[in-house]
Amino acid sequence: MPRWLQAVCAGLILLGAGYVYMNLPFVTKRMRVTLEFVVDGKPVSASGVVEATINKRWEWLSLSTAGAGWRGEAIPIELADHGILFAVFAYALPLDQRGKQRVGGHPATMLVAAFNPLKRRTNRGSLGGLTQSHINKIWWLAGTAEVPNEEWPILIRFANISDPNSAHGIEPDNLESVLGPNIRLNRVYLTIVAEPLTSGIIKRLPWLDQFPTSNPLFTGRLGVRAGDLGLGSMHFRRP
Repeated sequence: MPRWLQAVCAGLILLGAGYVYMNLPFVTKRMRVTLEFVVDGKPVSASGVVEATINKRWEWLSLSTAGAGWRGEAIPIELADHGILFAVFAYALPLDQRGKQRVGGHPATMLVAAFNPLKRRTNRGSLGGLTQSHINKIWWLAGTAEVPNEEWPILIRFANISDPNSAHGIEPDNLESVLGPNIRLNRVYLTIVAEPLTSGIIKRLPWLDQFPTSNPLFTGRLGVRAGDLGLGSMHFRRP
């Protein structure tokens, strides 16, 4: 084999090894996300199975030491006579008039915050600082854990469920100010499972097919200074 070809092969091997190192180690966990409400004094719950993937990165090549992805669907919540809400993932409400932004739970940060493999007292859902040891701990997670309220998913309500532009985002721990004093979200918890991802949201929101994940944005209106709600189909369905 010519030396130049040997050099090319060696370079490709090094590139391949570098690619593997940049994308591994990783961990993928499936979990059932359950939201428990009290509606008119009665318990109401909804749940769905989603999947979270956490990838370790070289810190000097990224602002974070880990990357995250997820698969699954938003969780519909039937609130009896009060209509339906959708718990969406990895979505941030725009800044309000006080300059506050609410970031809804990404399945990966929910997982880390709930089981807290880094043993943090605050900001438990941050992926910064994850090491190989933490990744190994996440591989072996099992059981059920409660999600801190700062990592709860944002809740979406449609004034007209047939119209994606009628979407409104609601802070999950501030339901009473929007929907009335008889509705509150009590807790959110995760259970590690080996089950299929929950599907079927297209039956409730058939217009999602008009917004492929490769071109995800549509807009709804919020009663906040930021105006448009950058809500995308990828917040409701990520295959």
